[in-house]
Amino acid sequence: MTPPRVHILTPVLSPGDAVTHDALGMVRQLRCWGWQAMAYAQYCDGRLRDLAQPLAAFEPFLKARRDWLIYHHSVGWPLGQHLWEHSRNRRILRYHSVTPARFFRRYQPRYAAGCQFGEWQTRRLLRDRPIRLLADSHHNFAELLAAGARPEDCRVVPPFHAAEELANLPADPRLERMLQGGPHVVFVGKVAPNKGHRHLLRVFALFHRQAATSQLHIVGRLDPQLGDYVAELRRQVSNLGLENAVRFHGSVSPRQLRTFYAKAHAFLCTSEHEGFGVPLVEAMRFGVPVVAQAAGAVRETLGPTGLVWDSAEPALLAEGLRAVCTAGAIRQLLIDWQRWRYECEFRPDRIAERFMAVWDELQLTPVRAVARHPGRSMAASAI
Repeated sequence: MTPPRVHILTPVLSPGDAVTHDALGMVRQLRCWGWQAMAYAQYCDGRLRDLAQPLAAFEPFLKARRDWLIYHHSVGWPLGQHLWEHSRNRRILRYHSVTPARFFRRYQPRYAAGCQFGEWQTRRLLRDRPIRLLADSHHNFAELLAAGARPEDCRVVPPFHAAEELANLPADPRLERMLQGGPHVVFVGKVAPNKGHRHLLRVFALFHRQAATSQLHIVGRLDPQLGDYVAELRRQVSNLGLENAVRFHGSVSPRQLRTFYAKAHAFLCTSEHEGFGVPLVEAMRFGVPVVAQAAGAVRETLGPTGLVWDSAEPALLAEGLRAVCTAGAIRQLLIDWQRWRYECEFRPDRIAERFMAVWDELQLTPVRAVARHPGRSMAASAI
């Protein structure tokens, strides 16, 4: 019998993107079960050609009623909606949350419009009653319910990620030398308004007063379209007197990202909107204690294993930083707890089991003649 065929759609497939890692993780896992699987995107990075193709390659399968379509939704995408509505495949919606438009209105109206369209599109996609809705967190599950989803259609499956691939890479020796001393505080994520960098800098400024040799490393893509936001952050750095203590590294290689995690004394997160938080999972895998503000799915992702504050009061988070950087017992306890949570909830085979459960529930047991674990793949090359 011909193995089932699964098509995965998303606007962009690019190494280093969290949605890309989840989409390609699904492709690898389905192939490990003996299924036929391919990802498609409007923009598809050529380095991913073994796992992904341009959208035109999906069109011959659009009317195949026995095929499955998994649509990854995180932003407004008119062409994706067109394909979804005209598809005769059996459809599954993978929901990563849409960033609220309010974060971008001051800086990039076009992005704000895309987010606003994405929020509308969530309701439109749900109107067609997909067979299953896969949220990557309970926070996103609640967003689906608020948009009109039926709870019996929803399942929570954490996203596939590249933490294990990063851990298997060698460190970057030049960066290792630069990261001597410290303490070094890191935040990983695109430099965008929803990530709360202004709060991040205020917290670090308080911590830096007591730890004069401390350094804050902001690792993540510097979007030219958000130049006003980046300029605002640089002015804040100057106003706080942190020019020699804060570095914007932009996009980094996988080896560099692995080195930042390996050398960091703490991961500080003051994000204002997180549908899941893959860098939090990476920090847990690398034994980096997390100090965070509870926003979106941050508390859910960390569970009881991080110093998570409901308040955005900088003094509270700065005191948390001080504790994990100076108190050995607290630091080790958090590292142990976080690693335990990673092993229980976010190890790749754990995620694969939950993904498999969705198919088993649909009475479509995959072929399991080969290993259940995905093979090695490309780690993040840019954050």
